[in-house]
Amino acid sequence: MTGLDISPTALTTAKRRASDAGVDVKFAVGDATKLTGYTGAFDTVIDCGMFHCLDDDGKRSYAASVHRATRPGATLLLSCFSNAMPPDEEWPRSTVSEQTLRDVLGGAGWDIESLEPATVRRELDGTEVEMAFWNVRAQRRGS
Repeated sequence: MTGLDISPTALTTAKRRASDAGVDVKFAVGDATKLTGYTGAFDTVIDCGMFHCLDDDGKRSYAASVHRATRPGATLLLSCFSNAMPPDEEWPRSTVSEQTLRDVLGGAGWDIESLEPATVRRELDGTEVEMAFWNVRAQRRGS
């Protein structure tokens, strides 16, 4: 198992949590829009909450980079904020439409097997809010 993040601070926290849980994980600082040095390295990629943070070019670079870093038939599990969030919500500021997911992932060589709406309840500034997500399962095409 490999954990990648662009933030060394996030990795320090992740290392501590993995150690506390007795889980053996290799951690590395890395840019998910490039993933240099990881060609064909992974069978599964899990992204929970990063895709929606990227601009349009970043989303395309990310999808291509994850495709390059995986082996044929690999699985991508992705959760991101949905544009079904109420427009007056201050947070999150970045959301993703179903069409964007289909266009970006499909264009980078991913076949979407499932794309399901989901909600998560969180407390934000003392108020419980319901946040809309997309849960995506995609399979890598190509050799």
